[in-house]
Amino acid sequence: MLRLTHSPLMVGAVLALQQLPALFVLPLARPLAHSPHRRLLQAIQAVAALPPLLLFAATAAQVVTPAAVLIAALAQGVVQAAERPARQALVLETVGRDDLVSAIRSGSTVGNLAAVAGPAVAGMLMSVAGLPSCFLANAVSALAVIATTALIRDLPSLLGSGRDPGPLTALAPAARYVRRDPIAGSMLLVAATLALFGTNRLTVLPLFAEEVLRVGPSGFGFLVAAVGLGNLAAGLALPLVPDRSGRRQLWTGLAWLLLLAGFASSRSLPLSIALLFLVGVCHGDFFSGVGARLQAATPEPLRGAVVTLYAQVLIGVGPLGAVQAGALATLFGAPVAVAVGVGIAGLVVLAVWLLQPAAFTFELPD
Repeated sequence: MLRLTHSPLMVGAVLALQQLPALFVLPLARPLAHSPHRRLLQAIQAVAALPPLLLFAATAAQVVTPAAVLIAALAQGVVQAAERPARQALVLETVGRDDLVSAIRSGSTVGNLAAVAGPAVAGMLMSVAGLPSCFLANAVSALAVIATTALIRDLPSLLGSGRDPGPLTALAPAARYVRRDPIAGSMLLVAATLALFGTNRLTVLPLFAEEVLRVGPSGFGFLVAAVGLGNLAAGLALPLVPDRSGRRQLWTGLAWLLLLAGFASSRSLPLSIALLFLVGVCHGDFFSGVGARLQAATPEPLRGAVVTLYAQVLIGVGPLGAVQAGALATLFGAPVAVAVGVGIAGLVVLAVWLLQPAAFTFELPD
């Protein structure tokens, strides 16, 4: 999209359309968790291959348009949102309840590894074989999921067949609790603010790669991979670091913003990669801390609903963050867009620290 329109706002619009379906489709797709998961997942993956396959054909024939990219992004977002509950249910039935937590952690580690290797490989592939090859590789990758799930047979059904409450019914008590409880509400506000202004790397990094650092597709791949490597490092180090205090969360959030400010002013690729690696470390550590402390601060009957609300809030601010970052980058340039976001987020964090310090002093029970 950046090459087609030279518009950061359009880049943000693509990402927003890709993320937006998760906010609306994911809660409505919960009944898919009670469907035949293996065949459903295969069907969804087959559909998921269509948008990148069409983009491959359009880019190879040099007839791609901005509208086609936007439609493909929206279609991909809908498919990904529908796929998630079926995939999660298949994991449960494959490993069983006793090993579910370990399976989720392993899946998270594999996802972080993919976030490291994928952008770097895509950047090099784009440099060597051109942009169409990336879309083709994306489409072909769906075959791996289809083939893998074909090997999984005779799984027991571990999910109840009871009727799920609607998404609004399930989240309404959590929203009321968060609105009344200053600690949980403040935690959620800080997390949403940092997600809104601190996680827009896929909007701004193409601009830094093309216009600021001038390192092209391969440099863009390494910039994105650096954040993923930092997230992976934070996830692997988490069990080794017992301190999950609120003060640590405060300083981690502030360090995250300062590192982003340093990246915005950097004009060196090695320095930018190093700063983004540390940004990824702070990102992973901060949000894991918020999740743990939010659960500890919530009464047991509401804990699951509040965690679900937390996840939905983070999903919801994603499209907004992509659009605001693209709009600011269009008006003032990518470095200013990052700096403005850092300033706003920093003011919110400091305001919560001063007005509601319990959000950062509440400690996890032993």
